Amino acid sequence: MLGVMFLANALPEFLWSNLPPVVSEVIDRYQVGPTVAGLTMLGFSGGTIIATRWGGTLIDRAGYRVAVLIGLAMCTVFAALRMVDGPFWLLVAAQAGIGAALPFTTATTSSFVIDWFEPRLESRMTGVCMVGLYAGLGVSMIVSPILWRHFGFLGLMRVTALISAVTLIASYPFVRQRTATQRTGGGVRHDRAGIRWVLGNRSLTILLVTSFL
Repeated sequence: MLGVMFLANALPEFLWSNLPPVVSEVIDRYQVGPTVAGLTMLGFSGGTIIATRWGGTLIDRAGYRVAVLIGLAMCTVFAALRMVDGPFWLLVAAQAGIGAALPFTTATTSSFVIDWFEPRLESRMTGVCMVGLYAGLGVSMIVSPILWRHFGFLGLMRVTALISAVTLIASYPFVRQRTATQRTGGGVRHDRAGIRWVLGNRSLTILLVTSFL
């Protein structure tokens, strides 16, 4: 299960990072400028921000097993959408969809760690899962230009969609949730916490600012 969570964290970053190394191909293929081509990266971030609340809500209500599988499925569907030889905005939409999958995979990490490991190991195992983010990013930066040179742009999209589908299928039998309900750690729940509550929480605001930096 730890390996599944590692892959679940890695896959959205892997897919998103396919395009930055071949941005010159995006510019030439779709006849757009560098600024417009950058929307493929901005679209990923926008999708992540928009889906964050729904990802967290799903984890709280249905558990992290359902969220992880939905996140991996979203990666597969939108990675397949990139195989379509369509307009530039279709590519941006696909990138946004991959970004929207990130909250369903990464946000499950804390629930998974609490469910599977003793308190003394929780921070360590969270770190292991988070390494997946950077592993997916690093591997993609290395292999994407190689795949592009050998198979072309659409070939790169096809191979990465296949990798996503294989990850989903291979992970499905191993995604298990040990407890039916998630522990809340004794904290106070804020089901309807909005931006005012977030900004009113000094510690959380500091954490958000440092995370952004």
